[in-house]
Amino acid sequence: MQVNDLPTQLRAGHTFTLREVLPLAVWFGHVRLEQQTAAGWRTIARAAVRPRVFWLHLWVPPRWGGTQMTVRFVLMSRSQTLAVSPDYAISVSGSPDAGGRR
Repeated sequence: MQVNDLPTQLRAGHTFTLREVLPLAVWFGHVRLEQQTAAGWRTIARAAVRPRVFWLHLWVPPRWGGTQMTVRFVLMSRSQTLAVSPDYAISVSGSPDAGGRR
């Protein structure tokens, strides 16, 4: 599973949206965006596949600002894993509210 147009940098405090078209229809499917942690992989967002397209929306918490993370995508149909993407490195720039609120 290859994911196109995935940015290498996100901004903390902003919403990230990814639209991806799959080569085949997947019935009862969903895609999970997982982050690698010391304890293993943790799901940080999930999107339903309708039937070939998914829209993944992720609000990037400000606490992730200044971090580098490794993510992957997992395509599932019900409880069966259909595909796993390669690992992608994404850096998160600092919080837009770093200067404080007025």
